[in-house]
Amino acid sequence: MKEYDEGLIERYVDAQIISSRAADLRKLNSKCKDLFMQVKYLVTEWDPLELIADGSPNEVYDRLTTNLIRLLRDGRDYEQIYEFITRELDGYLIMGICSISEEDMEQYEKMNRDFSLSLTTWYHSLMLSNT
Repeated sequence: MKEYDEGLIERYVDAQIISSRAADLRKLNSKCKDLFMQVKYLVTEWDPLELIADGSPNEVYDRLTTNLIRLLRDGRDYEQIYEFITRELDGYLIMGICSISEEDMEQYEKMNRDFSLSLTTWYHSLMLSNT
C-alpha cells in the first residue's frame, strides 16, 4: 500500500476549500462589480463638478461611487445621501463649497438633491426587482 504525505493531503484539502471559497467570492464580486458599474455610470452621467466633461479620467469619482454604494447598502435615505454628497464634494473643490457663488448655490444644491433622490429610488427599485 502506498503511503501519502499527510502534509500533501492537508494542502490538497486546503486548496479545495480555497477553490470553493474563491468561486463563491467570484459570484459575489461579479454582483458587486455589476452594482459598482451601474452606480459609476449614474455618477459619471451626473458629473456634479464637471470633471469628466473637462477631461478628467473616468475613475475620478470612484471613491464617491464606492461610498455611495456603502451608504445605499446600509439603508441610508435620500437626505442622508444628500448630506454625504455635500460633504464629499466639498472635499473635491479646491476652495470648498464656499467657492460656489450664491447665485449658483441654489442650482448646485438642487442638482445634488435630485441626484440623491433618483439614486435612492433607483437602488430601492433594483433591490425590489432582485427579491
